[in-house]
Amino acid sequence: MDTLREILEILRTDIYVGKNRAANIRIMEKMLLILMSITAVMSLINLTGSSVILEVTSLILFIGFTICFVLLKKYENRRIVILLFSLIMVVIFTYYFIFGSSNGFACLWLIVFPYAAMSVIDLKWGLYSSAYFFLLSVFFFWTPAKQFLQYEYSETFMIRFPILYFFSMLVAIRTGYQLHRASLEQLTRIDDLHKAVEVEREKNLSLAMQTIISISHAVDAKDSYTSEHSARVAQYAKMIATELGWSEEKLERLYIAGLIHDIGKIGIPDAILNKPGKLTDEEFAQIKMHPEIGHKILKGYDALEGVTDSVLYHHERYDGNGYPTGLKGESIPVFARIIAVADAYDAMSSNRVYRRALNDSFILEQLETGKGKQFDPQFADILLRLIKEGKIK
Repeated sequence: MDTLREILEILRTDIYVGKNRAANIRIMEKMLLILMSITAVMSLINLTGSSVILEVTSLILFIGFTICFVLLKKYENRRIVILLFSLIMVVIFTYYFIFGSSNGFACLWLIVFPYAAMSVIDLKWGLYSSAYFFLLSVFFFWTPAKQFLQYEYSETFMIRFPILYFFSMLVAIRTGYQLHRASLEQLTRIDDLHKAVEVEREKNLSLAMQTIISISHAVDAKDSYTSEHSARVAQYAKMIATELGWSEEKLERLYIAGLIHDIGKIGIPDAILNKPGKLTDEEFAQIKMHPEIGHKILKGYDALEGVTDSVLYHHERYDGNGYPTGLKGESIPVFARIIAVADAYDAMSSNRVYRRALNDSFILEQLETGKGKQFDPQFADILLRLIKEGKIK
């Protein structure tokens, strides 16, 4: 009774066995296709006692099965394929049943149909189709409706066939149910594995974020006037990208890029970073090396794909006059273009060792003037709008 309840529950929930077929089921599919092909060919060869219509029907059966199996491999909507398969089975085999194709031999293939349908194709629709053929055999073999049959089956055959078919259907239900249950158990194990992997990924991401934040704090600590600079740049960059409708995963990577965009400053002497006066050309040349230093530090970290390029190119200019490589326009990675405008804004709005924070009107003017020159016009416009709307202060 418990097994019957589980089978009924499977039918009620309408879950398909074929969605995650194991290797043995794929083999069974091929075997069934070969079997049906042999049946069709045998019917075509054995012309004795068979009409041309029946032979054409056999050919249609073969072509129909071939189409169904091709669609099962390639078509995403399995329900349509299953309905098509069931329809072919119902129409063709009903015709075979009534007209006794191949001297009644074709009718015997119905014995293996429930197993093939429920195990290979689908438990629910296999049961429906199998029940139809059982009722059809009872109707034509055990009632006065037998007079409408176009083929004269033996009396013994008509008595025994529905009973044999019924037991075949019971075995098929049990087998289909076991395969279905095994499939569900496999899905559960896969789901548990995915959850475990996701938990580990979250742990690793959390650890990585803590490390990145610590690195950004270490960079900011080298310059007392740029405390929390990296965190603000990361936040501004994320706000700009949010306006573009980016996914959470992409926004997270951009945020990480913002946090560590100045990591290369670890390799710049404190005396240069904290120099209150104007830098010499040589000192400025050292400052300009920090993108390349940062890129070398992060190079090889697969988890930071795309982020390392942002570190290298965040001082490139839209007009091609930036450093270290002189990239121009949209050849500059998109993360780097967003961080460039966010970095410039925070640099102008923060106190520096060599000057106080600039006033708002001057900052807005510089951002407007820099569009298409220093900054990507699209990202500069978004930042200007966010400032004017009071979302960035």
